[in-house]
Amino acid sequence: MLPLVEWVVLGSLLFWMIPILFVLLFIVLVEEGEWKGPLFIGILLIVFLVLCSNFVPWVIANGWKTNFVIIGGYLIGGMVWGPIRWILYGRERVAEFKQATRSWLSNKGYTETSIVPDELKDEWREHFKGEWEWSYQYRPSKHGESGNANRKIRIIPPARQKKETITTWMGFWPVSMTGQFVEIIVKKLWKAIFEWMESLFDWISKMISPQLEDEE
Repeated sequence: MLPLVEWVVLGSLLFWMIPILFVLLFIVLVEEGEWKGPLFIGILLIVFLVLCSNFVPWVIANGWKTNFVIIGGYLIGGMVWGPIRWILYGRERVAEFKQATRSWLSNKGYTETSIVPDELKDEWREHFKGEWEWSYQYRPSKHGESGNANRKIRIIPPARQKKETITTWMGFWPVSMTGQFVEIIVKKLWKAIFEWMESLFDWISKMISPQLEDEE
């Protein structure tokens, strides 16, 4: 049995699990819009490259023009990815709001729909005005004012309220892009597995409990 240090250094499963977990943590922090964690990890990565690779000689050998193009290209990539990521975020928020509305309607006896009937719109509006995740205060509260009269429903928050998140997505855009790519693959894979399992369970149900048909 090899000691733990040798086991890690020799490139076994644990050797690869450590950087994989490190990268996954990096992706999660960036996608959550937490800038301090990714910044710390980025600094560690730069220190590692400086101390354990030919990064500095490579930068010097490139010359200032090449480095300027690389840095400029990175900044342009962030400016392009920022609006794209905001669109994806908006779609996520809309889907989450529809799900929240669907759950609210389900408690009212309306299942499998996110369309609010006319007779429930006032109650629905007041409910989500009281949910701070889905509303915002558009005017200061007056003395003695109660309820949600000074709030409006807003599914996608103003960009200024998410400036740190947006800056994180743009500053670490390769990581954010990778996170979105992985998320799409995982979601599609999970959906395919769930649909297959659902079909399997339905088939099992039919096998053990034959359907009864009304005789004419």
